[in-house]
Amino acid sequence: MKYVVKATCYWENRYYKKGEAVDFPSAVTPPEHFELVNKQEVVVEQPKVEAAEKPKQDEPKAKMTKAKAKAKKNG
Repeated sequence: MKYVVKATCYWENRYYKKGEAVDFPSAVTPPEHFELVNKQEVVVEQPKVEAAEKPKQDEPKAKMTKAKAKAKKNG
């Protein structure tokens, strides 16, 4: 049976990390911090990154350019 470790632990002479997927025989009953899952439910989540999003560092540069243009005009 497939389980996912909910909390890092040491059980049955082995160290288990949180989020690790493990497989135990059906005769074994692991502690409560192992969550039973189906094989299809074990999914590794990837961080979502939007390509259209630009860093907001461009805004201060635009303001600085306007400030320099104003300074040249006045001075």
